[in-house]
Amino acid sequence: MKTPLIMSLVMATTLGACSDKAKIDVTPFEPTLSRSNYKAWYDYARPDMTEFAWTLWNWSPQLAPVARMASAERKPMLLWLERGHPLGKTSDEGIQRRALWTDGSLNGPLNKFYFAADDLNWLLDSEDPEGQLLSTILEQDDNKADLLKHGGVILAAGGGKFLGSYSGQDAAELKIVMDQALSAWDGLAHDERRLAEISSMVSNDRPANLFPDAGLTLEIHRRPMAVEMDPTAERSNPWTHDYMWLSKAEIAPMMLKSLSEELDVPAMQAQRIALFTLVDDINANGKSFRAEDLQVAKLSLKSISKIGGVIRFTMSGEFKAENEERSMHCFVEGDGSMKIGEASIPQFNMSVQAQSWGDSVEATADGKAPLLTMGLHRVNSYEGSHRITPTQFDQYPTNWPVTD
Repeated sequence: MKTPLIMSLVMATTLGACSDKAKIDVTPFEPTLSRSNYKAWYDYARPDMTEFAWTLWNWSPQLAPVARMASAERKPMLLWLERGHPLGKTSDEGIQRRALWTDGSLNGPLNKFYFAADDLNWLLDSEDPEGQLLSTILEQDDNKADLLKHGGVILAAGGGKFLGSYSGQDAAELKIVMDQALSAWDGLAHDERRLAEISSMVSNDRPANLFPDAGLTLEIHRRPMAVEMDPTAERSNPWTHDYMWLSKAEIAPMMLKSLSEELDVPAMQAQRIALFTLVDDINANGKSFRAEDLQVAKLSLKSISKIGGVIRFTMSGEFKAENEERSMHCFVEGDGSMKIGEASIPQFNMSVQAQSWGDSVEATADGKAPLLTMGLHRVNSYEGSHRITPTQFDQYPTNWPVTD
């Protein structure tokens, strides 16, 4: 890093400038997050299975493998495409469309497809075979302008034969389109159902090493905090989520080795986690900060027990960033476990309370800056719905490798 990390700032100067700019009361909030209640705040941020039910379908996060499987097994494809990856941070329309996949009336036709969720922006810019395949399909769609503008669903054969598309959010309408597509599929000739050369369909720009199975995969959920800051209150909507990766080499300096050991997470890893956390994609425009915007990125781990080769730890920290457009401040509490012999982190649970302000952030009814609660946890990167590339690419500068 060429830019040094500024670990402190004169609070009065910063807050005064931001207050004048944003016309929001940015008096520093007193976090209710503490060592005694961080698990309650973590549960508050984390979606329940009703909210997360759309992830239960076996979405492939990329078009290419689905085109190969659909071609090999003679099944049609259902492609869920949004501006921003549907399984991660996506557009407002993409978030709303997630409700489609929880409608039981679609279960019957859905089971007849191979289905993928992918980033429309990425595929449209890609010159790889999967990008070319999407272009071939779209050329046959008379309503492609709606899909390109709003995102939606495309139904097609693995070889690129268009069967139907839908850009709305009504399950009954989508079912009609799916039934029509299945009828069109039945009328296709053998060669129209599959790729001419299955092995040529690859995602060259998104190789498997973007997903370090042996490292640390973090998923974050963000949710507006209850006005009364009560983790037992009815949870607020909407909520969003996203992912980040740290390779095994990158988490090695974060490993604790003995009982009662305390460790400050190294600057690179702390900054990576801070930039991932310092995003307000609910109240603002979702842009991530740059490395040079960071003012505080402190994360400390402390071993609290050691049984055999397993260490339990707590964590605490503070993240803060500011640029000419907006500012954000986070407080962190959490816990987890490490396996010394494997140099792995099987559990990583982080609760975050945050305040953000700026020109794009609307004040709450009392004129104050809105508050967020967040939860980060470790997920297995080999799980299909989690094997997606980080969706906010500007959080991952080229000099901060995602893999070994």
